[in-house]
Amino acid sequence: MDRNGINTALYGQGTARTIADLFEEVANAESVLTVHGSGTSSRALRMVNVLNLYIKNSAGQVLIEAGQRLPDGRLRQRGLPLSEKMIGQEDWQTAAVRAVSEELATALPQDWRQQYTCHKVTAQLPCLPQQPFDTSEPRPNGVLINYWEWQQPSPTIAACMSTQDLKDS
Repeated sequence: MDRNGINTALYGQGTARTIADLFEEVANAESVLTVHGSGTSSRALRMVNVLNLYIKNSAGQVLIEAGQRLPDGRLRQRGLPLSEKMIGQEDWQTAAVRAVSEELATALPQDWRQQYTCHKVTAQLPCLPQQPFDTSEPRPNGVLINYWEWQQPSPTIAACMSTQDLKDS
């Protein structure tokens, strides 16, 4: 990684994830590491497919992950809808079910080049609490705690949501 311009000393600092997190992500087929360019201009590239699931309540608010407490105790601000890295060639429908199961049932440094392909889905899950709540995800090095709250969608999020709202079938 150092050979491709990645400062590995930045991992695990501030809100950045650890090298172990990166290796786990690659081992689980949540991302692919490759080299972009050639010769002296080559750089490491992390490629990730991400599902953004916009869960709305009856008031039209969207569930936002306000923040996370990382297993080592650091707090990471998020302000994002439910987002999940897709595994390998997983389709968005399977990823959406997995995201709800993993995230609701219970960072890499800035110098890293990243390519995200986002799949945005809007859904309603009336069984979710209407007050702020938290969930937890077991990780190899501890527990990740996610903090969730309902918010009026920002203009940017509202624009994304309006293109592919799901209807009850």
